[in-house]
Amino acid sequence: MVKKLLFIFFMLIIPLLSACTGTSEDQIESGQKQGQKDMEEEQREKAVVQDVSLSLDKQNLSVTPWRLDNSQLEEVIGILTVDGKPVNDAAIQVDAKRIIKTDETGSFSFMIDRNNLANKTVEVVNVDNAKIGDGELLDETKHALLSLSEKITVSYPIEIISVEPSKEDEKFVVVEGTAILDENQEYPAFGTSKYSVHGTVVDSEGNPIEGATVNLRRDGVEGFTVSHPSNEDGEYQMMYLPEDDEDHYLNVVYEGVTYHLPDNRVFQFPEDISVQVDIQLPSEGEVITDEPPYLVSRTAPGALYTGIMIGLHVDGDVEYSVTIPNRDGTFTMKVPKLVWNGSPTFYQASFEKFLLEGKESGDMVSSEFLPEPNENEPTMIVPKEG
Repeated sequence: MVKKLLFIFFMLIIPLLSACTGTSEDQIESGQKQGQKDMEEEQREKAVVQDVSLSLDKQNLSVTPWRLDNSQLEEVIGILTVDGKPVNDAAIQVDAKRIIKTDETGSFSFMIDRNNLANKTVEVVNVDNAKIGDGELLDETKHALLSLSEKITVSYPIEIISVEPSKEDEKFVVVEGTAILDENQEYPAFGTSKYSVHGTVVDSEGNPIEGATVNLRRDGVEGFTVSHPSNEDGEYQMMYLPEDDEDHYLNVVYEGVTYHLPDNRVFQFPEDISVQVDIQLPSEGEVITDEPPYLVSRTAPGALYTGIMIGLHVDGDVEYSVTIPNRDGTFTMKVPKLVWNGSPTFYQASFEKFLLEGKESGDMVSSEFLPEPNENEPTMIVPKEG
């Protein structure tokens, strides 16, 4: 009896298992079809956003002097498209500042000042209201458009005049080049722009004072030059450019008190040289005694130098040398041959540094002397072959 019941049980469960198996296979087949459909849909959507484009009619402009008629301003025209069709009412940002909307032709325009070095980013920043004709944009298309950006640079174009093997080291080449200039244009001068007034501020017992500021007023004009607060050693510094035969009023401000020279006493700085001025504040009152050891002044070496340097856009561990550009734009480089054979690009960067020993145009300096370009300076200048 038990065997018959077992046999009946197995006979009943086998069809059930078959039915379950058939249902599972149907589900798998259905899932496969849905997955294929989703994949095809995804491919169709990708095809829609495959050709998004942001283009500019000018991307590499040359520096030109400022002119009274503002002709140094250059119009740049751009266009935004999807599959060749114009995108209307998209927001374009230039240099993280100006916002411009595209018109019905997908176009937009802005002005670039060619008077200074520049490295500006032009990017799509908003497409919430953008359309192609009267049609709305798919989300995938919007994401693709928001990924678009272009660069526009203003620099002194560079031309390579000659490349010769170095006579001192066969692993190097000597490159003669020039910055291309407009007629009657000169390359920015390299030289002194300001001089240093620095020294120490101490109390009546000779202890360094931290947090004091030294102020120079020219002929009674407030705020001509003010130092940074003195450090823990009492040291201060400021940069200045003295005028001919001008008197200066020297003050020290500390904890809300302004210390000054005796009435009708002024400070006269020598021309074209830095000065060290050590100051001792009085124990009482606000008048600084204008004689040693309370006020000691002496000339000092060094000056603040400025200019625009030309360098190679290479790895930081690559060592080379270059001359400070002349006013006619010419310069000389001594570069490892292997590096030069890799066709490196150039950069131009503003130089501003206090130097104890003077430099001038034509002096050879190491690559370590050169400043690193900031984000607003051109770094990918492709030279022309002369």
